[in-house]
Amino acid sequence: MNNTNKESTSNTTKEWEDYQLLEETKKLRTGKSTLYVPKKDRYEDLESSAVIFTCFGIIGDVLVLLTALDIINIPFFSGLSSQITMAFVFTAFLIIGIHSWFKAKTLKPQISTEEDTTSQINTWMKEHITKEILSSVEDSSSPEEVNILSKLSYMHDLVSGQFPEADSDYLDLLIDNFYNDLYADQSGQVH
Repeated sequence: MNNTNKESTSNTTKEWEDYQLLEETKKLRTGKSTLYVPKKDRYEDLESSAVIFTCFGIIGDVLVLLTALDIINIPFFSGLSSQITMAFVFTAFLIIGIHSWFKAKTLKPQISTEEDTTSQINTWMKEHITKEILSSVEDSSSPEEVNILSKLSYMHDLVSGQFPEADSDYLDLLIDNFYNDLYADQSGQVH
């Protein structure tokens, strides 16, 4: 066999292995690929958005009103059409701010429940998932990436069996964090 045929065979084998790895990865993680944002973080984002939009809406509407009443002179707000446009924009800001306040208000009581559930799940994982248990899922003939995905999938099955009411993306976040902590060495790198 000449060198060209050897290279072609080698490239074909490599492509086949890459294809198999890709297919195996797809089997392990088939769900939607979204990142779960904890309720506490969502609440903080909504609260800061509410403050910003409400303040800009109120200040802007007051400035437009004062300009329309000729109490102050802001050249940008001098024409009627610009006053109407800016009043509409600032009122929209105010409405967005108020809406954000209501969404934050409904989300706030859910934070403590989620934190309690997070604590329960993390405690359960610490008591029931060890490196030894996860090593039983490894396949020495598979690449490291496939083994990691296999471990994560196995952990997801265990945890979702114990906490079936928990959101899948939420569990993925907790499992990923737990896995990283479990396999992190002193330098902070995950193996």
